[in-house]
Amino acid sequence: MACRWRATIPPPTGRRVRCCPTHTPSRWTADPPPMRAGCSWDSTGRPMAPAYPSIQQAGNVSPMTLSGWTPMPDKLTKVLIRQAKRIYTWGNDLTRGVLSIVWDAIQRFSEVRGAEAAASISFYAIFSLFPLLLAMIVTGSFILESKQVQGWVLGIVNDFFPVAQRLIERNIQRVLELRGTVGVVALVGLVWSATGVLMALARNINLAWPEAKSRNFVEDRAVALGMVTGLALLLILSSVANTVLNVLARLSIPILGDIAVQETSLWRILLSIGPRLTLFLALWGLYRWIPNTAVRWRDAFWGAVIAASAGEIANYGFTWYLSSGIARYELVYGSLGTVVALMLWIYIGALIVLFGVHISAAVTRHAKKQDA
Repeated sequence: MACRWRATIPPPTGRRVRCCPTHTPSRWTADPPPMRAGCSWDSTGRPMAPAYPSIQQAGNVSPMTLSGWTPMPDKLTKVLIRQAKRIYTWGNDLTRGVLSIVWDAIQRFSEVRGAEAAASISFYAIFSLFPLLLAMIVTGSFILESKQVQGWVLGIVNDFFPVAQRLIERNIQRVLELRGTVGVVALVGLVWSATGVLMALARNINLAWPEAKSRNFVEDRAVALGMVTGLALLLILSSVANTVLNVLARLSIPILGDIAVQETSLWRILLSIGPRLTLFLALWGLYRWIPNTAVRWRDAFWGAVIAASAGEIANYGFTWYLSSGIARYELVYGSLGTVVALMLWIYIGALIVLFGVHISAAVTRHAKKQDA
C-alpha cells in the first residue's frame, strides 16, 4: 500500500526515508504521493510515526486527534456509555419510539435555538399583552356587554397568569376608564400592536418543520391577524359555555334533593376543566394551522397534550415558587419586580409552547419513518 503524504507538509526530496513504521523506504520523485493522515515530519526532516495504534485507524480522525491531543475514554466511561445506550434502546422499544421522538424534538429545538426564541417572544409579549387584551375586550363588546366581556378576559388572566394579576387588572381597568369609546381606527391600532408577539410566535412555530417554507412580512402579519381573530372567537365560545353553565347551575335536579348544582363536586370539576380545555384547544389549533406545511390532526394533538400538561404543571410550580418566599425580585429590581416575574412566566410559557410544537414535528417525522 502506497503511503499518502499530507498536502500541507511536503516531504523532503531526494532522501531515502520511512514515512511511517508500516512502509519501506523509497526515493521520492518530484511529485510524491500524499501522506495518510497522521504521518508528519519533525523539525529536522525526520518522519514521525502516527499517533494511532495502527495506520488503518488513521483514515477517519477528529480535528482534536490531528492537533496532537487524543481524548481516550477510560474503561469505566466506555462501560457507562454502553449501558446507557442499552437502557435507551430498551426504553425506546418499550415505549414504541417515544424516547426517540422526545430526543428528536430536543435536538431540533436546540438547532433552531428555541430558548433564544422564547426570550424574544417574552420581550415582544410585554409590549403586546395589554393591546391584545384590550383588543379582545373591544371586539367582544361589539357582540356582548362590555362589563361581561371584561370580566371574562380578566378571568382568563387569573387562570393563565399566576403572577402580576393585580398589575394587569389594574392597568386594564384604568385604560378602559380613560379611553372612552373606541372607534374602528383605534381598534385597528390595538390589533396591529397586539400582533407583534403573535408574529414572533408563528415564525418560531414554523421553524419546527424543516420542510416548511418561510413566510414574508405580509404573510406573517396576516397569520398574526388570523390568530387574533381566532382568540376572539375562542373568547366568544368560552363566554357562551359559561352562560350555559350558569343556566344549568340554576336548574333544580330531583335526584340531587336539596343540594344545589353549583355545590356538587361534578360542578367544580367542570369549572376547573374549562380553562384547561380552552388552552388545549388553542394549542391544538396553533400546531395544526400555523405551520406552513401539512400537519395531521393526530400529530398536532400529541404536541398540544404535552404542552397543555406541562403548562399546568408549570403553573402550579411557579405559583408555589412565588408564594414560598424564595423569589424576592423586589429586593433586586424594586418596583419592577412584578414586571420581571411576569416576563419570567411568559418566558416559561413560550418555552413550553415551542417545545410542544417540536414534539408534533417529531411525531410527524417518526410516522413518516414508520410508513417508509
